[in-house]
Amino acid sequence: MRFKLNEVQQYVFREVLDQYKSLGRVDCAILKARQMGMTTLIQGLLFYFIVSNRYKNAMTIAHKDSSTQFIYNMQRIFY
Repeated sequence: MRFKLNEVQQYVFREVLDQYKSLGRVDCAILKARQMGMTTLIQGLLFYFIVSNRYKNAMTIAHKDSSTQFIYNMQRIFY
């Protein structure tokens, strides 16, 4: 399935990619309005990174248990 990025996702994707290219890692905190697709974008990027690179890991921190469960279920769908 193809993942078509919206305008905001495209901007964040470029910023994340630039940081990875220049630093070899990505550290970011995204403060945003709801429903912009950031969780989907970041989880998709993390999933791709983890399955494409051996001995790598990633972490996502959420503010509520229900949000954590939602994000976990999203990762299960990607797999």
